[in-house]
Amino acid sequence: MKIVTAAAPGTCGEYIQGIVGGEPCLVSSPVDLWSTARAWTTEGPGLRLCGEKTDRALRIFAQDRGLDLSGLRIEVSSEIPKLKGMASSTADICAAVSAAAGCFDIRIGPDELASVCTRVEPSDNLMYPELNLFSHYTGEIFDRFGCSISARVLALDFAENVSTLELGRDAEFRKTEEAFAPCASMLKDGARRGDLDLIGRACTLSARLNQEMQYKPRLELIISLCESFGGAGVMIGHSGSIVGVLHNEGFDETGFLTAFRREVPAGEAPDWMRLHLIAGGVRHSIEEIPETEGYTGGCGNGAAYLCGGRR
Repeated sequence: MKIVTAAAPGTCGEYIQGIVGGEPCLVSSPVDLWSTARAWTTEGPGLRLCGEKTDRALRIFAQDRGLDLSGLRIEVSSEIPKLKGMASSTADICAAVSAAAGCFDIRIGPDELASVCTRVEPSDNLMYPELNLFSHYTGEIFDRFGCSISARVLALDFAENVSTLELGRDAEFRKTEEAFAPCASMLKDGARRGDLDLIGRACTLSARLNQEMQYKPRLELIISLCESFGGAGVMIGHSGSIVGVLHNEGFDETGFLTAFRREVPAGEAPDWMRLHLIAGGVRHSIEEIPETEGYTGGCGNGAAYLCGGRR
């Protein structure tokens, strides 16, 4: 029996998000948090252990490819926090659809994954190994950077939960195309040159522009402390609550957190995570298990999501 495993990264929000050519767009910031799916086919009825959005994406993929998923067994687990702007839904979908495709010996690329994701909901572009400027509503690519970013980020996880769909498309147009243009050019130049300070400036500018769309009360304090303690810039979940301090080895994390705690009441203090910014893209592996051994499933660590029932 062939078991296909696929893992897709979450994000620390987006490097930038704004308007280009009258269309909302973004550049996601993949990090080393993962959604993992395992899939295999059975002779009896299949079972999908996933979420409602992921189940819908699987049905879209099956219809596009003319597949019968009735014998498909698929399980999804995730270590990505939900409702924080960390692309948990997009990662779940990319992992599950990629694992399902592998069961049918289908090579699925990032463009097809992006098409499936954006037909379910506005989506991040974490399925691409290299950065691009991407319409999270249509999947159209406006610009390809031809590179990725590797750096560290201190992610501040505030208690607020935010649904991307609740904000709505109209809220994005509170940012002007003219104001956003420097974000895109600085990020592209910084990423291609490996200039973390320039990348950080682009992120911070985009975060400030987003205050008109989804206000973050502690943003200016975080930006000020980032500058004081050697960080490169501040990135956010533009439709979520996560805030990340982009940095390299020169950042004084202890000093930053101590100063932040002095300024913020204990009841408002966020949890925090040390993360690494990585290249995007879905990772795959295939395991062959002798039929006589059987397989009872299990995705390892993280929460598993039951939905969709038997198909």
